[in-house]
Amino acid sequence: MTEPLGDGLASWPDTAVRLALGDHASARLDVAQLADDENCSVAAPTAHLWELPQKPALRLSRRAEACVRVALASNMHAPGAILADLIEHGGWPSMCPCPHWPDAVAAMCEVRRLAAGNPATPVAAVERLIAEPEPVFALALTSRADLPDQTYVVLFYCATMTTSGEPEPVNADENGRIGQRDRASVHSV
Repeated sequence: MTEPLGDGLASWPDTAVRLALGDHASARLDVAQLADDENCSVAAPTAHLWELPQKPALRLSRRAEACVRVALASNMHAPGAILADLIEHGGWPSMCPCPHWPDAVAAMCEVRRLAAGNPATPVAAVERLIAEPEPVFALALTSRADLPDQTYVVLFYCATMTTSGEPEPVNADENGRIGQRDRASVHSV
């Protein structure tokens, strides 16, 4: 068992020390206190904790910096409700650019794309994206394994339109179900 960091390295005045702590201690739950660090470069790695506790996840989701939201959206252990909020609204408060993501529009698209493909995001949160799939979200959604089979045909069709210019054929039966071989190819995109 590791000893807690307490007020030691996590409150060290040198940002480089706190940043290294977040980068190299992603399996330590006591690193979650870095979620409140004033520097987004230090807080963002906290969002990659293997087991992200609910309270630090909520604090991270309330940070406006784009890099923190992008990191949180990619965590497959983040709470589903937070990921759903990131898809629907981009989170609260409104996301703002940071040195790592100076374009807020691009950051918002990346947050939504990562959260859509994240298996921890509830299916209900991605239903609107499935109903009217945009190519960037369709490709992310094809990586999920929890959607109805017939959904993958539509998503795969939409996703392949962006890469080849023409849709690639997908073998589906009369009910829209994809065969095992084709379903595997959909998930390998």
